[in-house]
Amino acid sequence: MLACGWVGPFAEPILSLTSDVDWASDACIADLAAVAAEHGVVPTFFATHASPVLDALLAAGRAEVGIHPNFLPGSTHGRTVDEVLDHVLGLYPQAKVSRSHAFVDSTPIARALVARGVRHDSNLCLHRQTHLVPLRHASGLRRYPVFWEDDCHWHLGDGWDPDPLWADLCTPGLKILNVHPFPFALNIGDADDYERHKPAAPAVDEPGIRARRARGPGTRTLVESLLARARRAGLRFHTMSEICAMATREEGITR
Repeated sequence: MLACGWVGPFAEPILSLTSDVDWASDACIADLAAVAAEHGVVPTFFATHASPVLDALLAAGRAEVGIHPNFLPGSTHGRTVDEVLDHVLGLYPQAKVSRSHAFVDSTPIARALVARGVRHDSNLCLHRQTHLVPLRHASGLRRYPVFWEDDCHWHLGDGWDPDPLWADLCTPGLKILNVHPFPFALNIGDADDYERHKPAAPAVDEPGIRARRARGPGTRTLVESLLARARRAGLRFHTMSEICAMATREEGITR
């Protein structure tokens, strides 16, 4: 936490759009990236697998990439921490920030990331908690808590009126949003809707997205509303690399 009150960049709302890819199809990734671009936002995709669409976005400077290692039992990424990190860093060796699938965390995982040169993570969800700041993990990681996540929103029954969330978004501190491409593309509104459509996530194409997309309020409509409001209010979305740089500069007051 800040040692001397709210000073430095985190005295203001510092917004960032991130996305745990979670094996979503390229069409879902492209859909989220297109909406972000409409609002002048460069998202960070935490990758679970190789994606030609993500590769193209990275080459065009329209996205950043982090790793989304799956340490859960039965993971296709590997059986051990080292195997999992070998797999995801083999896909995107340039990644400098990590967020584990399901926020799985441990001291060995954190130390293994640092040993491989990944010095930043966003592996803690503090849903709608205001006044968040970068944290210094005992492993040497800098940790950037998630402020809002789509599936937490519907599991907690937060509702789809954007006004309360917008009010929280305008408070001081980190405002890292985590939006999954598949629930965004389909405008998922609850856990039952997600489970019903989930098998289609890895392969759904653009016509399939349009056919399955829910009408009415949901993940997509809420996120689009927040992006539009932020743009009208002059609130800028920062990339994760920019936020990491801010934290590095402010290291003396965030210890």
